[in-house]
Amino acid sequence: MSRLKITLKRSPIGHNETQKRTVRALGLRRLHQTVYQPDNPSIRGMIARIPHLLHVEVVQEPATKGRGSHRTKKEAPAEPRLGGEAPAEPKEQEEASS
Repeated sequence: MSRLKITLKRSPIGHNETQKRTVRALGLRRLHQTVYQPDNPSIRGMIARIPHLLHVEVVQEPATKGRGSHRTKKEAPAEPRLGGEAPAEPKEQEEASS
């Protein structure tokens, strides 16, 4: 599956309202902002309405296995530290060193 990298290169100021709304519908808010959208006919149709404002590139997604998780094992959530305290050492290590 491929995706489209869409960058707003020209301002929609001075263009008609439907073109401005199309820019917003693509998820673009500022000049030189880039968004990634799926490559499907509805997105291609929006791009065809305002090609003079956009720069579009086709980007191939890397093939992922499973659900796309980058972790191989579950990581325990880190415990929050209060006031910059050092983490307490386990008692087992203190008794073994005595």
